[in-house]
Amino acid sequence: MTFITFKSNEEDHFNHRHRRSHSPSIAKTIRNTKPEYRLIGVDANPKALGFFMPGLVDAAYRAPRMDNPGYWDFIETLISHEKIDMAFVQPEVEVVGWGEYFKNKGKFPCPVLIPPKELAVSLMDKAIMAELLRYTDYIPKTIKVTHEEPRVMK
Repeated sequence: MTFITFKSNEEDHFNHRHRRSHSPSIAKTIRNTKPEYRLIGVDANPKALGFFMPGLVDAAYRAPRMDNPGYWDFIETLISHEKIDMAFVQPEVEVVGWGEYFKNKGKFPCPVLIPPKELAVSLMDKAIMAELLRYTDYIPKTIKVTHEEPRVMK
């Protein structure tokens, strides 16, 4: 998981969180288009690519995995310490986790840009996603294969 924190000036912070293979490219884009922003990288993987790309992030933190009981304490402490104002959460498993956090606490640890939890759960299953999008032009004709027999989704 990678937190990316944007700082536009001394008093104004805008923060962003992202994960996995898209993190370095998103961080590079932000670094190139908004060099005044401060980027904070966070990942559970100590070998996360973004940690080893010079100049990509201004600070890097290793986080517990989402399924670790200390995850939320870490996130809440980091948000407070880095003065994070907004988070963009990925991948879907973390979107679902943040949705659960909201469900249990009635709020997020900071403002966040995520889809509704139910949508994230649906998008994690390609068959459900294909069913949801079958009447759109967003996906090609899809065949669902089951143990019983394949069927064409119309």
